[in-house]
Amino acid sequence: MTQGPVNIQSSFLDLSELSLRDLRHRHDVELDDRLRRILAVIDEPDSRLIGGIRAGWV
Repeated sequence: MTQGPVNIQSSFLDLSELSLRDLRHRHDVELDDRLRRILAVIDEPDSRLIGGIRAGWV
């Protein structure tokens, strides 16, 4: 069975969302303050980082 072309950008976003979700579920003691602040910014709906990734700018 052959597969069609893979959408690399879509696959990357899926993997990055999974890894961020995994980090959020880890015990807070394992995360330092800087990483917690970064994850909090990424979670904001109007985050420039996520908006840039979705627009393909990153």
